[in-house]
Amino acid sequence: MCLLIGVLAHKSFANSALQGVSNLRQAPFSESLGQGCHSIELDDRHWQTFQFPNIQPQQHLCIRGTLTIVQEQLPPNPTLLFLALAAYEIYLNGELIGKNGVPGSSKTYEQVGAISSLTQLDYKTMPPGEHLISLELSSFHTADAFAAIAYALAIVDQQTFYQTIIVASSITAMLIGGLLVLFVIFLTVYLRYSHQTSHLIFALLCVFTLALLVAEQWKLWVNYYYDVHLLRMNIVVALTLVVTSLLPSYYLAQHNISRKSLWLTALALTLLAVVYSTTSFDARSAWLFCSSLLFVGAINVIALRHNKAGSVIALLICAASLIGFILAPRLFLEFGFALSITLVLASIGISLLNQLIKQRNLALEAGKVKGELLRRNLQPHYLMNCLMQVQELIDFAPTQANEFVQQLAEEFRALVKVSEKEVVTLEEELRLCHSHLKIMSVRYQQNYQLVTHILPDSATHILVPTAIVHSQIENCFTHNRITSDRPIKLSVQVGKSRIILELTTPIDAVTQHQGMGIGDAYIRAKMAQVCESDWQLDSCQVADHWVTRYEYQIRPKFT
Repeated sequence: MCLLIGVLAHKSFANSALQGVSNLRQAPFSESLGQGCHSIELDDRHWQTFQFPNIQPQQHLCIRGTLTIVQEQLPPNPTLLFLALAAYEIYLNGELIGKNGVPGSSKTYEQVGAISSLTQLDYKTMPPGEHLISLELSSFHTADAFAAIAYALAIVDQQTFYQTIIVASSITAMLIGGLLVLFVIFLTVYLRYSHQTSHLIFALLCVFTLALLVAEQWKLWVNYYYDVHLLRMNIVVALTLVVTSLLPSYYLAQHNISRKSLWLTALALTLLAVVYSTTSFDARSAWLFCSSLLFVGAINVIALRHNKAGSVIALLICAASLIGFILAPRLFLEFGFALSITLVLASIGISLLNQLIKQRNLALEAGKVKGELLRRNLQPHYLMNCLMQVQELIDFAPTQANEFVQQLAEEFRALVKVSEKEVVTLEEELRLCHSHLKIMSVRYQQNYQLVTHILPDSATHILVPTAIVHSQIENCFTHNRITSDRPIKLSVQVGKSRIILELTTPIDAVTQHQGMGIGDAYIRAKMAQVCESDWQLDSCQVADHWVTRYEYQIRPKFT
């Protein structure tokens, strides 16, 4: 139910006990009973006793009870609040004090009323002591889907009641505004920048949660006729089903959990089982949410094992929500659901915004480092060495000098071309590497080779962050002097969703600078820019080789 029912129903039971509503009895309303239903002299001792919330649909009843007034406990502006899916007339000491619709003996004669009513009480008619409160009530326009149709019968303070509505509406409005802003931000980010599935799912999660809040709070804003209450509750359940489906789906996408289809199938079957196995609307929504939280918890346990960001906070919120549901299910139904979903969405929103800022900074860093790499290949020292090499070759091997100049031009041309791309095919990357090795072979009078272990024709389909292998090979010559013809080796493994490259470069002079500097910074920045968040880069010395291992998955935006 909405926050209004949560707050006021909770107060109603307190006020009923406080004001002494007792001896509730009911009997079928009949023509012979008529106005005798509200007569003080009527003997109702043989009538059936019952608890107020247990009034059933499809009935025409006379309800009588004793209201004990304690003057000191009466609010300043006493108002009788009655929330029920029924038409009714309320009498106090045999006098009509309020009505809602027109009760009748059948659906034909019953006129539908609003879902709640407020009746201001006169102090003069309420002296301290016991009073007869009686109702003629009919509920033929109420669907059988409801186990009970009465939610609150209480004396409340009118001013406090309206203040509660204003506060609840203000909180809801702020939440709706925040969700709308998040929806626009992440939908825009998805469409124009990232194309990450997790961003789209979060945008949808925000807009459907917004719709769920509106549906839940509609009773607070519009005192609609009770015959459309079933439609509203079905909308609430449908939106809850969508939200509880999207929540685990977001974490599956964000943490890149394997076997997504299996997870989603299990989630769908579980949620559908909850929908068809529970009859109470409130219980159905609560169990849907708790089932969703169990899946979120299981997904984040796996994510925690892989040190994924945000998994700890998600697990804490899930644990707190589930514990609250177990220890105080009624309180959770009234307040916990909205609080839990708010905390979950807030944590996700903050995490994603931080991630976007981080990605933006990494993109700027990648652009800066890319410029540094281009300048490094065009720096005077490198050009001077190359030109001196050309000068020597012109005197002794003019043909080789011409080939060297062509190779140098080809590498610069390729560098300029790929610098405009975020990702390249492995074939383009290897072409750039081979071009650089030819130049180094001439400079150092060696025969450097790059040996690749890869399936035939797959190099044209595998995508690589631009120049990450080329940069590591450059580091091999920048920070080490290779005096042998030992080959540089590159092995390639392609899984269902991830690519693993392993580059092995020889070390002829051990140095502590291997793998550091601008080249290493560029590789990390470039992978952070174009790869999913769980990419890995490991670099270490193994015997007389330096092994660099890249493991990544290119984001859909760049494929």
